Amino acid sequence: MGLVHSKQDPPTPAKTTTFGVYPNPVTDHCILAVLMGESLPVGNYHIMVYNAGGQLQVQQEIDATRLSVLDTSQLSSGLYQLSIFKDGEIYQTLSLVK
Repeated sequence: MGLVHSKQDPPTPAKTTTFGVYPNPVTDHCILAVLMGESLPVGNYHIMVYNAGGQLQVQQEIDATRLSVLDTSQLSSGLYQLSIFKDGEIYQTLSLVK
């Protein structure tokens, strides 16, 4: 008998590292920045933050600017996965600690 998951697993990244999160561990807000020397496809990006149980905690849309502020004030202490989507596909996934 196979293992049955009751929650959806967060997506797996398909692209290389382009974004960074600072500071990490985060406080009430963090900055999502494009790493130096990286080119970023123009357009909007959808950010989703999942807790360790795979539950969606935060979602936010950002544009392709160099810096974006993500509100993490409602997150409790723990480990999170921040997934970045572009055009409906996973662009990158980062670990986030609060």
